Amino acid sequence: MDYEHFSVVMSKSRRLALFTAVNIDGSASVSVPRGGDPWAFDGRIPEAAQAGDELYADNDFDRGHLVRREDPNWGQTASVANRDTFHFTNCAPQLSVFNQRSWLSLEDYILSNTRRVGERATVFTGPVFRGNDPVYRGVAIRLAYWKVVAFIHDDGRPSASAYLIDHDVDLDAQSLLFGAFKTYQRSVLAIEGLTNLDFGSLREFDGFSNEEKATGDAVRVLITEAEDIRL
Repeated sequence: MDYEHFSVVMSKSRRLALFTAVNIDGSASVSVPRGGDPWAFDGRIPEAAQAGDELYADNDFDRGHLVRREDPNWGQTASVANRDTFHFTNCAPQLSVFNQRSWLSLEDYILSNTRRVGERATVFTGPVFRGNDPVYRGVAIRLAYWKVVAFIHDDGRPSASAYLIDHDVDLDAQSLLFGAFKTYQRSVLAIEGLTNLDFGSLREFDGFSNEEKATGDAVRVLITEAEDIRL
């Protein structure tokens, strides 16, 4: 499903996005104030195929943007892009501490760097679907999310990097019990293995993927601050 500067691929059975893809143009970024934009169903598909407000009422789940609100806000249509991010198709249940801290810090790092050097970047985001995902209010809750970022370095060198955050949740009919979660930089190859997606040539421009192909060993780096990210 196409929106302004981004796209969403939906899962009919899960009623949530399989993945999203957004183009960022840091040189044309526009600050669009958040003014109480309401979340809305997308009329192009049935409401029954989208998880709406009933999933988020009276609990600690945030309506987590998959495409970050600010990412597609560039150029003359920035306000349109901003509104488009508030569709339930671009929404995922994320614990507030997860959505507002770890994921946000990674997104801030990506966006601030594309703005700083005036670069363009493409960011893919999605969940890791597993057969044993816990079901809450009829929706299987994803326990891990990933990002793959493609961009051009200052020296003209293409680059890609990948990230995974474990979203540790224990759900039962009465309560939400929260465990720890960690953010890792992973290889594009690893994300492909977890999601069955094919990122094509991006894996060739990812140092972690090249290292894994050369050594046969998985590469995983725990990220606790922006300085831990290796590009």
